[in-house]
Amino acid sequence: MPDCDAFVSLTVWEYEEVRRVPTHFVIASGHLVVGVEVIVRDTPEYQIVEKIGAGAPVATRLDPREDHEQLGAA
Repeated sequence: MPDCDAFVSLTVWEYEEVRRVPTHFVIASGHLVVGVEVIVRDTPEYQIVEKIGAGAPVATRLDPREDHEQLGAA
């Protein structure tokens, strides 16, 4: 949703926990892009999605976290 200005609030720890897996991202509820991502967890404040298809290897390659493979990433 390119015009979206929704905000979600989470702690640094919560964000880093999600991003341990390089294909996982936080989105505002209801902002899923079908065919590009799937919901892996729903919270009252936000959703956690996993990039699928062509986006998954791109997200992994561009992840700045060096140890993502050791932290359980696919």
